[in-house]
Amino acid sequence: MGMLSPTDFALAKWLLTEGKALPRLDELVDALCTQLRALGIPVDRAIVSTRTLHAVYLSYFRIWRSDGNSVSDTYDRDEENMGYFERSPIRVVMETGRPVELLLEETADDAFGIVPDLKADGYVHYLCAPLRFSDGTLNHLSFATKAPGGFRPDHIATLLQMEPALASALEIRMLRRAMVDTLQTYLGDEPGRRVAQGDIVRGQVSEIEAAILFADLRGFTANSMQLGNTTLVQWLNAYYACIVPAVEQHGGDVLKLIGDGVLAIFPEREGDAPQRALAAARDAQAAIALANGQGLDWPRLNVGIALHAGTAAYGNVGSLQRLDFTVIGRDVNLASRISAVCRDTGEPILMSKRFRDRLGREAYRLGPYALPGVPDRVNVYRPFDDV
Repeated sequence: MGMLSPTDFALAKWLLTEGKALPRLDELVDALCTQLRALGIPVDRAIVSTRTLHAVYLSYFRIWRSDGNSVSDTYDRDEENMGYFERSPIRVVMETGRPVELLLEETADDAFGIVPDLKADGYVHYLCAPLRFSDGTLNHLSFATKAPGGFRPDHIATLLQMEPALASALEIRMLRRAMVDTLQTYLGDEPGRRVAQGDIVRGQVSEIEAAILFADLRGFTANSMQLGNTTLVQWLNAYYACIVPAVEQHGGDVLKLIGDGVLAIFPEREGDAPQRALAAARDAQAAIALANGQGLDWPRLNVGIALHAGTAAYGNVGSLQRLDFTVIGRDVNLASRISAVCRDTGEPILMSKRFRDRLGREAYRLGPYALPGVPDRVNVYRPFDDV
């Protein structure tokens, strides 16, 4: 690119100072478009999209519109094969690393899938350009205008000249978001947030009052010896897909996926942790019943869920080189032992006496059980179906 004009320099300076300090993608994009219009560039629509390491979302994007109808959204990984990308100017930009400019009155409707929609909405000029991050990753941005005559050549030059500064303003923010997304995917929402904020010292452990959920997939060992590896993974994923969303929907954190086990906690907030944990267990069992009714090509899911309430040590344990963010303690161990009673009795959901007492509801007592490693016999309860 050539020398920066005074306008280009002022815009780059703003992006690398005030713009860079804005904490969210939507704030940066909205403020940028306000800056562009103040400079006389008639932007009526802008999209900035950045790729992410999220397990579900392929990219985050912000759509700004001059009429105020702006929105932030995600492009999901399961949308990648639906044909949108192949029919988009974005594909050309990502494959060539060069911008695509469309004078819409002169562009055939079948040139790209987006062209008829742009024309119908009154846009006359469209520009899509790459956003290059320092590691070579290509993202993209686009601008469209309804102004008669479209963008002038100097407008196009400014929109392209600002790309390095905009990429720099975005990259640190998006790298941090990718880090948090990755940590939360593998550690859980709250542990991921805490680690991202620097809670990484070995032995940095606090006590937490919580309801504890431990789910166990019955028959895992036998089926792992019979199923092929691909089918075994699909079977496990179907199991996790029933448990994890139910936990997260009710404010819990899944801390461990332990082969056939799932360990989750529901931190005490307003005295409702047991209610949230029981609701999650019921929703998980309902999802399991639905999955089993689909006739999939693997064994039926048969899951026992144990519920307990108490105090756990919550934080970092491990060696100097390898840490694990987890919960440990007597109450966590007790929850895992109760899950064995689920297996032995065939009950879908069982709870400890302490959980029942904190829940504040009556439940059916199955009787005291001797649990491995627990000195006293433990009363175990089954929730009534009508609670």
